[in-house]
Amino acid sequence: MSERGWYNLAGEIGPTPAANIVFAIGYQSYRNEIDYDQAHYGAAPNAVYGLPCEPLLSDRLCFQAQPPADFDPYGMSGGPVFGIKNVGLEPQVFLAGILTNASRTAFNFHPLTRLSKLLDYASA
Repeated sequence: MSERGWYNLAGEIGPTPAANIVFAIGYQSYRNEIDYDQAHYGAAPNAVYGLPCEPLLSDRLCFQAQPPADFDPYGMSGGPVFGIKNVGLEPQVFLAGILTNASRTAFNFHPLTRLSKLLDYASA
């Protein structure tokens, strides 16, 4: 964490490591609503995990949900994707990218390395 409580990306941008398990967190549309009359925003995230797989979209990475999602992932785009890899006997979690397209079985995401130029621009 950074001193402001945000996830600290310093030193994290490089080739995306091979992950043993990948997971995404997002706010799919069917569980979230805005009630303008009551000035209320109801939000409920879902997490989906799975194994890395071969992407069908160019310049993306992908994981296959294990088990397949029991909901339509519409609305989860833009959510973070994390990977877990073993370093010795210790699991290590890393930010792998940002979710772009998903079905109930395949979750495609832009790897962090593709987003590094945007992050460099935002921190300048």
